Amino acid sequence: MIYTYVLESKKDGKWYTGFTHDLRERFKQHNNGKVFSTKGRGPFKIIYYEACNNEKDATMREKYLKTGMGKRYLKNRLKRSLSLTGFTLIELIVTVAIIAVLSGVILFSVTQYIAKGKDSNIAGNLAILIPAGEVWYNGGGSYQGFCEPGTNSVIKNVVSQMPLGTDFHCHVERYNKAWAACAIKFSDPTTAFCVDSRGMKEDIEIAVNPCSEEVVMTQCP
Repeated sequence: MIYTYVLESKKDGKWYTGFTHDLRERFKQHNNGKVFSTKGRGPFKIIYYEACNNEKDATMREKYLKTGMGKRYLKNRLKRSLSLTGFTLIELIVTVAIIAVLSGVILFSVTQYIAKGKDSNIAGNLAILIPAGEVWYNGGGSYQGFCEPGTNSVIKNVVSQMPLGTDFHCHVERYNKAWAACAIKFSDPTTAFCVDSRGMKEDIEIAVNPCSEEVVMTQCP
């Protein structure tokens, strides 16, 4: 009998296809580095072999199994045993690389999702200050003390409800006739959400000193 066989290198996971009259002896030669075409690639394991009655049939099968169609045949023929043996080194490296890229994309998406959730929390809390400011002003004809947590329980409550790490600022202009508040957005640190005594609610671009009194009272009101 003439055997057509396929070996898999345990070193790099690549396949080698050949034919022989003595499969046991030929396998030993491959593993002992005595076959020039596979020298340095061992150790090997036999993953497939066929028995033919003559050498011509065996060589034809060898040529076929080396083609793209032949390799697809082998993968389909051996799909169960190949799945049980795991990945080759190259496949593992490629798989790990793909997983790393996908993990990075997912992590970025999750981070952005969380940041936008915090931004929504900030916007909702700041919006509460607008009607609270009207009530404050109508009670005394002035915004004096409106932005002070120790004086205004609404401000204190808003600050306590903000996400941890929120950079929140509230300022009343010097004549106590207007106020403005802002907080830097988690999804975009160059932007802050701003509200003011006029009822404005919008994003503003932050320059050198985020949400400083100058920025807030210049850009918000």
